[in-house]
Amino acid sequence: MPAPRSSLATARGFTLTEILVAVTVLLILVALVAQLFNSTTRVTNLSNSHLDADNTARLLFARMAADFSRIVKRVDVDYYLKGNDGYSSTDSNKNDQLAFYCEVPGYSSSGGNTSNSISLVAYRLNSGSTNQRPYVERMSKALPWSNANSQTPAIFLPLTISSAWPTAISSTATDSDYEVITPNIIRFEYDYLLRNGTLSATPWIPQFDSNGDDTGTINGLKDVTAIGVTIAVLDRKSATIMTTDEAVNLASQMRDFQPNATMGQLEQNWQSTVNSSSLPAPKKGGVYIYSRLFYLSTFAN
Repeated sequence: MPAPRSSLATARGFTLTEILVAVTVLLILVALVAQLFNSTTRVTNLSNSHLDADNTARLLFARMAADFSRIVKRVDVDYYLKGNDGYSSTDSNKNDQLAFYCEVPGYSSSGGNTSNSISLVAYRLNSGSTNQRPYVERMSKALPWSNANSQTPAIFLPLTISSAWPTAISSTATDSDYEVITPNIIRFEYDYLLRNGTLSATPWIPQFDSNGDDTGTINGLKDVTAIGVTIAVLDRKSATIMTTDEAVNLASQMRDFQPNATMGQLEQNWQSTVNSSSLPAPKKGGVYIYSRLFYLSTFAN
C-alpha cells in the first residue's frame, strides 16, 4: 500500500541550497552579535576612560574649591598670583602656580605651637622627567600668628611670600609640606573673572594713567569675582601608554590664557591642539580638558 503523500514529504531531507541558506543566515547573526559585542566593549571602555579622568579632575577641583572659598582677602598681605608683581608671566605655554594665605588647617613638619586658622597654601604642577609622571602638588603650611618656636609667622606687607617661603613659589624646590594631590594632569592654567564681567590675566580691573600704563593693583582681590582653572587630564590608559616626554611636549603646545579671551575659548584651543597632535589616536583619545570657576567671598579686609 503506497505511503500517504504527507508522510513522504516529512521524510525528505534538506536540500543543499537550504543548508547553505541556513549557514549564511547563521553567519550573519554571529557577525551582528560580534559587532554588537565589540561596540558595547568600546563604549564601556570609553565610558570608563572618561570616568577615570572625571574622578581625577573632581578630586583636584574639590580641594581647590575648599581653599579658594577661604582665601584671605586683605590689602595688607602678599599674594603670589599670575599678573602680580611677584609672578613672571613671560614664559610661553608654562604651567601656572599660585600661593596665598588661607583659613584652612595646615601641616607643619617642624611641629610647634601653630595656628589652625591660617595657612600658606600653594599649588604647582610637577611636569615630571623621563622617569617621573606629571602630578599636581599642594602645600598647606600651618603658620603661627607670632614668631613662636622660631617658626616664620604669617607676615604682612611689605614682607612677601617669595622672600619668606621660596619653596612656595618654586616649581621644583622640595618642601616636606607639599603633598601630591593627583597624578596625570599635564597642563594647569588659570585666569580671573573680574567684577565687571570680563576675563583677565591680571587680578584687577585695569586702570591706565596718562602714559597708558596699567596702574591697577591686587588690593586684596577686591576686583576678582572668581578664579577660573583649566586643566588637561590623562586617563589611566593614556597615562600608561604615553611617555612622559610625549605628555610634556603635548602640554607645551597648549597655549596660555590670552587677554580678552571669551569664556570657553581656552578649552577649545587646547582641544584643537590635542586633535591636531601627531600622537596616535589611542594616546590623544585619552586626553580630556576640564575647567571650573571658583567664586570667592565678596569681602576684603
